[in-house]
Amino acid sequence: MMKSIVDENLVSFKMLEQKIYDYVCELGRLITQQVLESYDAKLAESRDKKTYRGKGKRKTSIKTVYGEVEYRRTVYRTKTKQGETAYVYLLDEAMQMDKIGLISTNLAEKIAMTVTEASYRVTAETISNTCGQTISSSGVWNMMQRLGERIDEEEQYAVKEMHADRAQGEKVIPVLFEEMDGIWLHMQNSNHRKMKKQEMKVFRYMDDDFMTACLEDNYEAVELILRIVLGQEDITIKSIRVQDSMKNLQGRSAILDVHAVDNTGKEFDCEIQRSDKGAGVKRARHNSSLLDAHILYVNGEYRDDSAIGKLMHDFNCADADDMHYGLLAERTRYLKENSKGVNEMYRTMDEVEKECYEEGREKGRETQAELTAINLRKLGLPLEQIAHAVGFHVEKVEKWVK
Repeated sequence: MMKSIVDENLVSFKMLEQKIYDYVCELGRLITQQVLESYDAKLAESRDKKTYRGKGKRKTSIKTVYGEVEYRRTVYRTKTKQGETAYVYLLDEAMQMDKIGLISTNLAEKIAMTVTEASYRVTAETISNTCGQTISSSGVWNMMQRLGERIDEEEQYAVKEMHADRAQGEKVIPVLFEEMDGIWLHMQNSNHRKMKKQEMKVFRYMDDDFMTACLEDNYEAVELILRIVLGQEDITIKSIRVQDSMKNLQGRSAILDVHAVDNTGKEFDCEIQRSDKGAGVKRARHNSSLLDAHILYVNGEYRDDSAIGKLMHDFNCADADDMHYGLLAERTRYLKENSKGVNEMYRTMDEVEKECYEEGREKGRETQAELTAINLRKLGLPLEQIAHAVGFHVEKVEKWVK
């Protein structure tokens, strides 16, 4: 290979890179063929010859992440436990060659991951440009259908095992909530609303959206929280504002921005939010020209018989009847049991689902554009054309392809 490159006229690095890549893929296919056929021969020698009767070799192939590998393997005739004649490939069993059609598991996973972020056409182009082989958009579609059928079969089997009291798992829970995209949520029937009601049963003040619904405009409850945490009984709330410090597919972090005053007339701002890494209820204070500012991080693990310990218990409590503080229990009971309050939570949950769907769709569009931009750059297209093709600014595209 090196001699052929040297003998050619001076080539660009792009062409050199592609030639080396093609050569490595070809070498990988050759090694895989030799390993599979050698292992097949070894299995033929060591097998139980009375149980497995050799019936010759069959030519087959498997599409891998470095191209399609052709090889020959031995087929054997045997008997099942029921006494029926069966034909098996010991090589497939020994190598655990779990395939989707003729596609290897690694390649199938790569296709599945790519198609979640790009169209079938772009996925086909990406796989064809990076996996030493050619696959069409319809080929990608067919593979995804087979993969979906296999997953469906596995799920149906798991359901049957569950109904037969043979379910496999580590923990039994009354309700299981799965994350799914917004399109699927809106396709569901009226039972989806029933599941929302079940989900609300496990909501706590520690859950961002529920905390927002419970404390927004609930001056008495917020005053109770601040008086306990700050150790001041003379605090009066003047305003409450909700803001989002972070919203993404992994979660939301809601913040209550509170403006308060004590009996001396001293005004201060206070933020209440959940801290995933807090080592207790901490105060972070800094002085400004007019106001004191406090940031309260709620650590739900804190427990004792003090006022703050009881408050943390209530923050983690899903049942209003088990709460210490009536003001917190009252709002929880309203949102979970009162029809008007339940409808308010329905609207909140619908808004969260819609936001997550829109954020996920936008993120998916950008990820697809980035993947396309990288592939177009590998083909030698200038940045301006790539930016025009994917619909993003040249500066962003330049960062992607570096």
